[in-house]
Amino acid sequence: MKYVYPAILYQDNGKIGVTVPDLPGCHTFGDNLADALFNAKDAVEMWLWSAEGDGTSIPTASESLPLDEDETLTLIAADTDEYRKANDTRVFRFLFVSPQGYSLGASLVVYFA
Repeated sequence: MKYVYPAILYQDNGKIGVTVPDLPGCHTFGDNLADALFNAKDAVEMWLWSAEGDGTSIPTASESLPLDEDETLTLIAADTDEYRKANDTRVFRFLFVSPQGYSLGASLVVYFA
């Protein structure tokens, strides 16, 4: 799924902090603007991917947010399908056993990415 959420940028001890008020607990930072925006995209995608996976209700994105004087509003685009492809590294192991119950000495490991 594709989403767009508003995020608030602010200065924080020489770093750029980012918070996404619509997604509880979704905060990150970066050493510069590029890092902050990259980390924000990752944080939003992780939050949404987790919510999709465990059935948590996904909030509707706000149309506007109140800002303090030293804050900047930006939009973060997120694609959970792409995030899932890049980060879902579940491993499944299969052990081959003969009908008599003996291990055939082979296993298969499947990585999903």
